[in-house]
Amino acid sequence: MPRFYCPYCTPQQRLYKQIDEGGMVCGYCGDKLVKERIFQPLKLVAMLTAIGLVAPLFLATYKIIEREIRPSVDSLNAEEIAFTQL
Repeated sequence: MPRFYCPYCTPQQRLYKQIDEGGMVCGYCGDKLVKERIFQPLKLVAMLTAIGLVAPLFLATYKIIEREIRPSVDSLNAEEIAFTQL
């Protein structure tokens, strides 16, 4: 079932009446209700902006943790060289 809202009343006031013509009206002001859109461009833009701002933080953290966990190639080669000379 689609969701409806009154563009003039606050969202907390949800008193709707069914009219004979098949539509719905607000119980407080009497205006016709507007169908809420599923796809809201403003929310999509906000989410993409948030992801764009937070993604570098996660990538930097991942690289720092990866560098600390995995031993570096230079130190590994130095250990192999020292072991082969014994």
